[in-house]
Amino acid sequence: MGTDESKAKWKNPAKKTDYDYSPKLDKDMHDAATNLDLVEGKLGHKYEPWTFVQTETSSDPICDSSGCNQYKHKKKDPGYDKDYPVVDLGVDRDIVGAHEDLAVAEGMLKHKLIMGTDESKAKWKNPAKKTDYDYSPKLDRDMHDAATNLDLVEGKLGHKYEPWTFVQTQTDLVSDPICSSAGCNQYKHPKKDDGYDKDYPVVDLGIDRDIVAHNENLPIAEKIVGHHWNWILEKPPLNPAKKTKYDYSPALEGDMIDAKTNLDLVENKMGHKYAEWMGLQTDAESDPICASSGCWHSDWFKAHQDKIAQYPNPEADGLSEDVKTTLKNEKAASEAIGYDWDPWAGASNKPFVNKDRVTRSVSEIMDII
Repeated sequence: MGTDESKAKWKNPAKKTDYDYSPKLDKDMHDAATNLDLVEGKLGHKYEPWTFVQTETSSDPICDSSGCNQYKHKKKDPGYDKDYPVVDLGVDRDIVGAHEDLAVAEGMLKHKLIMGTDESKAKWKNPAKKTDYDYSPKLDRDMHDAATNLDLVEGKLGHKYEPWTFVQTQTDLVSDPICSSAGCNQYKHPKKDDGYDKDYPVVDLGIDRDIVAHNENLPIAEKIVGHHWNWILEKPPLNPAKKTKYDYSPALEGDMIDAKTNLDLVENKMGHKYAEWMGLQTDAESDPICASSGCWHSDWFKAHQDKIAQYPNPEADGLSEDVKTTLKNEKAASEAIGYDWDPWAGASNKPFVNKDRVTRSVSEIMDII
């Protein structure tokens, strides 16, 4: 399959044939139709040729007297099992996660997503889709008479009328300007004083101090980690999937089309829309971000894991000895001078007033700030 020989052997010439599904009538057919219209108008009678057709004959059968057996598929063992039971493992975790995320998003936006109901369909319906447009309207009597008379005159004079030969097509004509004779001034911005200076010289004070500090810190950091930061951008590894042309709208197979058709028929008959999401299992746990073998880490992380600073957690480990000593000394100093030091004095977000001193965690302080 797919070779030049197989393509040449099994090619279908009909696919390359440009059929004319709306051929133009020849002269005899056109004259016959014209004469028929003239006679019908003169006699006041519509000619109906099918009234003379013999309609009591039987249809020509496509099958012989033994029955329609030539198109049946041969019954043979396919060599594999079919119609065997499959274990129902429940709803896919991606679907469950999508429903959980939808509920969270609806709560954040305070908006309920409604889709597929009669109300939403009535609200967002497009009336144009129900309009039966006539893309090939029948010509009225005047147009038909004009075309008929034009054919008669062309046949009598032996000349084909080409109306576009009278159109002025000289290419040296000037284009119709969008502006008037006064010029294109209607789109210009009005000139007015901005009220402030522009394009004035600025003193060059050198490189910003943040940039200078960055350039000083970078060599120090490179010595600490023993690695020189290379700014050369190398091409990333080729991803073959990016060159793959995926079919994001594949044609449904026969079973899927039949299932959808039958579903529509049953819905119309029952007067009820089938909501497949009503049977979803929504009490399952979320899919973890790591696999059962653990969480993936890069090679750099594994090589420098022992060098990564592990900062203490004041909520779990408590305050450090330095902080405890500082708080103890501050309390002793306040009692000695008879003054209770308030670090929140003058602050608009002072957390407490005239209350006993309390020790707050980092998370509580961040919430207050």
